[in-house]
This record gives sequence, C-alpha cells and structure tokens, in this order.
Amino acid sequence: MGELLEGSMRGSLVSCLFSFFLAIGVFFSGVLSCVSFSLSINSWIVSSNSGLNFLEPSQLLHTSNFTMSQQPKWRIAIGCDDAGVSYKQKIKSDFASDPRVTNVIDVGADDKTAYPHIAAKAAKLVASGEVDRALLICGTGLGVAISANKIKGVRAVTAHDSFSVERAVLSNNAQVLCMGERVIGLELARRLAKEWLGYVFDESSPSAAKVQVIHQYENEEGGLSGEKEAVGGCS
Repeated sequence: MGELLEGSMRGSLVSCLFSFFLAIGVFFSGVLSCVSFSLSINSWIVSSNSGLNFLEPSQLLHTSNFTMSQQPKWRIAIGCDDAGVSYKQKIKSDFASDPRVTNVIDVGADDKTAYPHIAAKAAKLVASGEVDRALLICGTGLGVAISANKIKGVRAVTAHDSFSVERAVLSNNAQVLCMGERVIGLELARRLAKEWLGYVFDESSPSAAKVQVIHQYENEEGGLSGEKEAVGGCS
C-alpha cells in the first residue's frame, strides 16, 4: 500500500513539474513572438517613411518657401474693443519684436469704442494701402469680422486654429484676421498670429480666380442685394 501511494505521489510531482515547465515555455514563446512582431513593425515603418518628405515646422510656416531675406515685411493695424484688450496688448508686443513686422498701428486707443468703429477703421487702412494687414480682437471675433467686411476690398475672417489661419491667406487672400478673447486661449492666439505672418497669397494659384469672383460681386453697382438678381454659376 505504501509503495502504491509513493508511486502515485511521484507521478503527481512529475506531472506538476511538466505542467510548470510547459507554462514557462509557452510564456517565453509568447514574449519572443511579441518582440519579433514589434521589430517587424518598426522595420516596416522605417522603410515606409524613408520615401516620405515630412515638413519641418519652419517649412509649414512659410509655405511659399521664402528665405528670411525674401520674407515680406508687414505693416499691420491692430485693434480691439473692451473684450479684447489683454490679448491685443500681448500680440501687439509680439509684433513689435518680430522682424517680419515693420510697423504696427493701434486703432483702438479708446478701448471703450464700439467694435464696429474699431474694425472699420482698421479695415479702411487696409483698403487704402496704408497697411498690409489687420488683426482684430473682440469677445468672439465675429462682430469685428462682420464689420471689417463692410469695407470694400477687405476680406476679414474669424479663425481660431492653424489650418483656418493658413487657408484664410492661401485660399482666400484675407487681409484681416479676427479672434475672440472669450473663445481662444492666449498662448494659442499668440501662436496663430505669428503663423499668420508667415503666409503669403500666391496670385498665380488656382485660388486667385476664385478670389477674383468675390471682387466681381463686390464691384456690382450697390452690390448684390436681392434674390431677384442673377448669380453666376447658380441655377
């Protein structure tokens, strides 16, 4: 009886040891498979990326590939109402220290003035050629944009992200950038204003013809004011 029990215990021990080593083998096999898979993925990524040309941040900011000596020098009007004073002061200071900006005209000496007056004053400077661009700030960036767009020849946009700022210039040749102090964070607003200085509209691009259509509507006597008037390209 004792020998039978001893044999049974030995069999159980051997079975346990076998299961233990089998589990270890499976574990290390899994680890090796994961490592091999990871190395394969990394090799694929490296080989795939070798044929791609990624743009550096500096290239993204200067899409027309200007060197610093070729980069246009901007004359900028800046203004705000009482909801945008803090941001205006910060961005105005940034412009003053930026080598791409030769002159900054603050049209909002009286920050209590209603935003349409501030926006129109800045837009008129753009339209007359006294400045190249204008940056306007109110609570949302909407009211100043609407007001600036009432000045003939001015294209004002409200933009709170990098892509919109880029396309405002490269697609729409907008001269006026508007932002809302109650909508966007200060550091992002400052960054977008700096990026904005790096974009230059290409008059030979496909977008130029579309911008010209805007001019055509704008130059209609009195503008288009009613639904009975013909609109080109629309049925």
